[in-house]
Formats: sequence, structure tokens, C-alpha cells
Amino acid sequence: CNYKCTYCTIPNARGYPRSLEFEKLPEQFNEVRSKGYLEIVLSGINLGEYKSNDKYRFKDVLKLISSNDFGVRFRVSSLEPNLIDSEVISLLCNSDNICPHFHIPLQSGSDKILKLMKRRYNSQRIFDSVLEIKSVNPDACIGLDVITGFPGESAVEFDETYKFINTLPVSYLHVFTYSERKNTLAATFPNSVPKITRKERTAKLKELSDSKLQEFHKSQIGKTNLFLPEKYDADKKIHYGHTSNYVNCFVKTD
Repeated sequence: CNYKCTYCTIPNARGYPRSLEFEKLPEQFNEVRSKGYLEIVLSGINLGEYKSNDKYRFKDVLKLISSNDFGVRFRVSSLEPNLIDSEVISLLCNSDNICPHFHIPLQSGSDKILKLMKRRYNSQRIFDSVLEIKSVNPDACIGLDVITGFPGESAVEFDETYKFINTLPVSYLHVFTYSERKNTLAATFPNSVPKITRKERTAKLKELSDSKLQEFHKSQIGKTNLFLPEKYDADKKIHYGHTSNYVNCFVKTD
């Protein structure tokens, strides 16, 4: 990744982006399928910045998957908000081969904090994207990453984040408590948030996440979806796994 967010050491630790050659993708997809796997998760530090041979971008990968039957379903891990546009939304929401599941690193719902983090979007961009996703596919699963206790995050900015997320039809949160990292700008910022306050804010957002997840699960009751068994309990005769839109559930059968 080359985004240089002020809290992150990934560019220093792992270097700049490198992408698997586009022409090798079908071969690797087929190899995974030949070993019996039925779901492939596309992953990367900054997946949406995929680039191969100065020609192919991440949208081309999604189009390749959508237009071919590799015998597996595909799930996209995390996409930066500035790289989610209407075409990406349409490809993820309307493809028979790609799961309608978005994981978006929001990090904060406060524009002031987003600016301090040097993120490449504002809260309005996230708001518009989430509503567009839900308008195209109301059953799509949407998860958000959030960082609590970033330097300069007062009770006002945290409240902005909490209220912002609460207004969004998202499915769950991954909440991270901010921790200082050497050789990052954020570690030098003033107005450090006490660690106990950081943890309190994390706990509050985790409660919100539980509420959002329960609300999403309730919205799926009575609907039909494709379920992929991942683990089997022979004694109870229960298969555990996920639907395409990432609902964790079970099927009782022998």
C-alpha cells in the first residue's frame, strides 16, 4: 500500500503494492477448486489498487469472475472507500459468482479525525456508498472497520462517529483500539486519548455492532440463500457455515 495513513506502518513494513499477474488468475482459481475448496476470498493489503501489466485493474478481476464459471463462489475481503464506485457496487451486488458482501475500512465517522488520519474520503462518501449498496441489493452484508481513541478524538468526535454509524444500514463492525506505532505521524500528535477511554469507546461500539448484527440477521429470516458448510458436528449432525451474504448459520442434516 502507498496511502501513508498517519497511524499505519504497512508501507514501511511491506513496501509498495505488488499484484499477481492477471493472466495467472484463472490458473490459480482452477487449482484451488481442484483441491476441493468452494469459496475463494480475494485478499490484499489494499485490494482495490490491484494493477497488472499497466492494463488490468481490480474491476477487470471482478469482470473476469462474473463472466466465467470457476466452480466456486468468490468473496471480496476489504475495499478502501475511495475505490468503491457504482460499477464495483453493481459487480458485487449483481454477480452470480461474487458474494454480496462489502467490508469497508471506515476508521472514523468524524471528518475532522479522517483528515488527521489522512484518509482519502469523507463521511459523506461512505454514507452515499452504503445507501447505494443497499438500494442495489437490500440483502447485501456490509461491515465496517473503526478505530477508537485516535489522537484528537474528543467525546464530540467519538459521538459523531457513533451517531453516524448508527444511522447506517450496516451489518457489523470490526472495532480496533488505537495504539501508537513507531515511525508514524500519529504517534507524534498531541491530545492523546487516555487508554481507559479508548477501551470504553471500543466497548461501546462493540455493543452497537452486536445490535446491528442482530438487526441484519432478523432481516434475513424467511429468505432463501446459498449456504456453504464449513464445519460438521457429527454428534449433533449439524453443519456450520455461512450464506453468500455472510450470515453465520447452521443446517441440521445427516
